[in-house]
Amino acid sequence: MESFGINYENGNIEILGIPDANRLFKLPKSISKDLTDLNLHMTDLNISLESLDYIQNNPQLDRNNVCESLWRSSIIHFIKCFTDQVKGGGKGSRTKLNENEIFSNFDPAALEAFKYFKSLRNKHIVHDENAYLQSLPGVVLNDGTKDYKVEKVICASFLAVTLEQANFSNLYNLVSATLKHTINLFDEECNRLTSLLEQHPDEYFYKMEKLEFEIPLLEDIKKTRK
Repeated sequence: MESFGINYENGNIEILGIPDANRLFKLPKSISKDLTDLNLHMTDLNISLESLDYIQNNPQLDRNNVCESLWRSSIIHFIKCFTDQVKGGGKGSRTKLNENEIFSNFDPAALEAFKYFKSLRNKHIVHDENAYLQSLPGVVLNDGTKDYKVEKVICASFLAVTLEQANFSNLYNLVSATLKHTINLFDEECNRLTSLLEQHPDEYFYKMEKLEFEIPLLEDIKKTRK
């Protein structure tokens, strides 16, 4: 997989690192959706892996809330790649990755570890449904020597520790393997599209839209990406 620099100004995109580049067109969604989806997955997987790298390379975090946030971010971005992006797989959702396909050649423990992180994301981190986070209300009574008995109403919080070395190693290996698999799929799709497009005459490309980027507006936050 090759990486190229990008210059952006007033909606115009310039790709750096391709000396013979002349024009830049937007591929139609009808032939490029798989490529787009894989690129979105790679973005999430890189965020996941970089979050783990930061935890590993900054021991001064010492399992504080910043460390916990990075850990949760890594899990969320990883499992996101295996989840429908729109309820019911509707318009705008990307095609999710298949864990059975990716981890079929690994030790069976890999798929079990994946299922653990999926449940951790779904039942604890995102939706808070299981016992990994508990809030226990209580009342403290005094010894009866005062003219009142309720000394204090309290609420005790208990958060299960999931960031431990075994879990860290499992997640790091899962994300790394998934990223490698996704990069391979991306390269294959680039090669497929290259062969397909090379067959078209010049006129075909000049009917395409110019590749441009529009900065999202505030009102776009509630809209599904096109």
